[in-house]
Amino acid sequence: MMKFLVGLLIAISALGLAMSGSVSASPTLRQAGVMTVCSYTQFAPISYGHGEGYEADLLRAIADEWRVGIEFIPIEQFDGIWLTPSRLGCDIAIGGITPTQERKDQGAVFSPTTASFAQSLLVRRADHDSGRIISYKSFLDTKMIIGVVPGTTGESFAWQRAEEAGLPRSVFKQYSGEDELLAALKRGEIDAIARGEVGNRYQQGLDAELLTIDLRDFGEGFAMSLDPANTDFQKQFAEALASVTQSGTIGFAQWTANHGVFKQ
Repeated sequence: MMKFLVGLLIAISALGLAMSGSVSASPTLRQAGVMTVCSYTQFAPISYGHGEGYEADLLRAIADEWRVGIEFIPIEQFDGIWLTPSRLGCDIAIGGITPTQERKDQGAVFSPTTASFAQSLLVRRADHDSGRIISYKSFLDTKMIIGVVPGTTGESFAWQRAEEAGLPRSVFKQYSGEDELLAALKRGEIDAIARGEVGNRYQQGLDAELLTIDLRDFGEGFAMSLDPANTDFQKQFAEALASVTQSGTIGFAQWTANHGVFKQ
């Protein structure tokens, strides 16, 4: 009987250790017990408002796993947001950021990517249906304008595609954020928005008068910029990300269908 009780206690102890191991240890954060996030406010559905969107929900699941709080610090300007963990002292920066080599050379450190996407143009559906705008080549020898946000890969790859189509840089007009771009397109100030298909398809879904066209895959993916000074955090974040996404099998497509998918 005594041997049975000892064996039972050992089994219960082992079970308790296994259960406790299912929740990863909380890393050292800049603010004890709170994960701080510099969050771009204008890229729906990835990161927008005050802690809304795909990446925000993903981080909430990680915060829950670590049993820490989460604080979103709104950032209105995209250009350079990947450097805000150093400049503003947050643990993470989000906003649909592509982990380019140029950004890494500036000192940014990125998480694994969580979603892939192609570049595209968002146009008024009537312009496409009439044949006025079919692709970048439609802008050749016209006064039509393509809107971009400075510092984005949407802008840099748009420059590349424009050069291939024989277009001058003067075909582009910069706007400080995604909201300004959309408003300019709807009021006829510009004729297209050059950016990733995720944001463009999202706006198309909200407005039947808009259409996403001329997609090209440059092998991009969204990642999060991490505190470059905290190597332990970087490692633990990658582990937690793998945990809440079930090693990458749960991602943007599943979140689109169910915004609570990362907490299941």
